[in-house]
Amino acid sequence: MVSGLSGSLIALIESALALIERAPALIESALALIERAPALIESALTLIEGAFALIEGALALIEGAPALIEGALALIERALALIEVAPALIERAPALIEGALALIDHIRPSIKDHPLA
Repeated sequence: MVSGLSGSLIALIESALALIERAPALIESALALIERAPALIESALTLIEGAFALIEGALALIEGAPALIEGALALIERALALIEVAPALIERAPALIEGALALIDHIRPSIKDHPLA
C-alpha cells in the first residue's frame, strides 16, 4: 500500500513540476493579455462612442423628417399649382409671340432712322 501511495505521490509531484515548468509561459501570456487590455478597452469605448454618435445622428434625422416632409409637400403643392396654370400660359403663348413680333416690327423703322444706326 505504501508503494501505491508513493507512486501516486510521485505522479502528483511530477504533475506539479510540469505545471511549475509551464507557469512562466502562462504568466507571460497572462501579462501580454493584461498589457493589451487597455488598448482593447479603449477600442471598445471608441466603438461605443461611435455608436452613440450614429444614434444621435439618426435621432436628428428623425426629428428633422417632419419638417422635410412638410417642405416636400409644400413644393408638391406649388408644382401642382404651376401645372394648373401651364395650359393657360401655353394658350397665351401664340398671342404673346405675335405681340412681340408686332412690337419688333413697330420699333424696327425707328431703329433704322436713329443717328447711331
